[in-house]
Amino acid sequence: EELGVHSVILAARSPVFAAMFQHNMKEAITGEVDIEDIQPDIFDQLLHYIYSGRMSKPMTEASAHLLYAAADKYDIADLKKDCVKFLLSCVRVDNVLNLMI
Repeated sequence: EELGVHSVILAARSPVFAAMFQHNMKEAITGEVDIEDIQPDIFDQLLHYIYSGRMSKPMTEASAHLLYAAADKYDIADLKKDCVKFLLSCVRVDNVLNLMI
């Protein structure tokens, strides 16, 4: 799936994207970034957050884990904090070990 996004916005919100679009990196030359390790739905939510600073839909435990991993990869600190806050609100006796992993 190909998405049209603004490299300036990506670079402003993520130091990782900023580095990709500088110098002679492949992404700077082609203007394209291949994302193969993030589920499309999670990446859509990540993009919505990058553009708006808000989630496009409510988080679930599963999506919070995946969003945290994506936010960590692209160094989006405020999304990481939102994911941690959500996951902490979900802690129960029956899931505490899974949340720690």
